[in-house]
Amino acid sequence: MYIIRLNNLVSMIDMTERYAELTLYVGFVPRSCARRLEGRLVRDIEDKAKDAMQSVQMYFQPGFRSMITLCGDNFVETDAQAEELIAFAKAHIPRAYDVLEPESFAPGQLRFWRKLRIESVGEADAERLVTTLKESGHVPKDEEVERYLLCFGSSLSGTEEETRQQFRERRGINPDRPWYNALRFYDENGNRLGAPSEDDD
Repeated sequence: MYIIRLNNLVSMIDMTERYAELTLYVGFVPRSCARRLEGRLVRDIEDKAKDAMQSVQMYFQPGFRSMITLCGDNFVETDAQAEELIAFAKAHIPRAYDVLEPESFAPGQLRFWRKLRIESVGEADAERLVTTLKESGHVPKDEEVERYLLCFGSSLSGTEEETRQQFRERRGINPDRPWYNALRFYDENGNRLGAPSEDDD
């Protein structure tokens, strides 16, 4: 088994100015696509990265999207939710757009990230961006809160949302924490800057 990392090369190919990113989900494309990439002769790893990008983009064409598989715990639960959040951001935040970024491939699979990228912003814009993005109506899950609900929710009175709210209040958890934790900022060279904290409010 071998794995080739592609994300650093893709970032080099898609260089931009300072920006923020919100990783919406990690996905996989079908095995047939990955096998085609493995068997193809390419000059170097940069060519392979470009091939991976084209292959991921192919699965976002009409008739192919149902073949994308989301993996693990993600900021959104479905690709449809990602589409809605991206559309909202494009309509309400200047220079916002979606990014498909191949991360790695191994025999039989090609893994990628789907992200929301916003250019010309820095850490000082975190609160403004979170406030705007929340207006989309998307409510990301807080892993700590969800673990508590899974373990103890059935033994408590009240609705699931009431239980979440009570737990957040007891622990002093900012309801916006998932937004701040997921939003990451980078300089013009693609170096990650200090992650904003919801405790800074």
